[in-house]
Amino acid sequence: MRSHTAANRRFCQPSCRIVRLVPPNAAHWFGTDQFGRDILSRVIYGARLALLIGVGVVSFALITGVPAGVLSALYPRFGRIMMRLIDVLMSFPALLLALGLIVILGRGVTNAILAIGAVYLTTTSRITYGLTLRLRTETYVEAANSMGPARSGRSASTCCPIWFRRCWCRRASSLRSRS
Repeated sequence: MRSHTAANRRFCQPSCRIVRLVPPNAAHWFGTDQFGRDILSRVIYGARLALLIGVGVVSFALITGVPAGVLSALYPRFGRIMMRLIDVLMSFPALLLALGLIVILGRGVTNAILAIGAVYLTTTSRITYGLTLRLRTETYVEAANSMGPARSGRSASTCCPIWFRRCWCRRASSLRSRS
């Protein structure tokens, strides 16, 4: 009967030994840690969750913030109420608001996305509100409104390409500045 060391020698070739704390090289671009694990593969594995949360937060903020801002600008009665609610949310510090929402919603990735997205929802809706108010006074929007009675529908369809572009740019720059 063979010993365990002989069996290990048979299955473990010399290239299979654990390489600990190796600096970056061609085989391990970021090097290895104290257990011999490749740091690059661990960074890529860890980035999956960070990217999921980042894309989820931006998507939630855009999906909820843009309609809230546009509807607030197009319908002034609704806008007064909605903008006061947004002002109340903006009066809390961002970290405190996110932590409070996490306490209310509970743990989990989805709830973290919702809580952080609610923080960004406020700025997204406020930017969209101001941009829509400004674009409604542009000459081409007034010309489109003069063509028929569908005032709010025409305003929204005329302003859509402009504010979608600007909101996406704003969200992308906020992702860059937070990391």
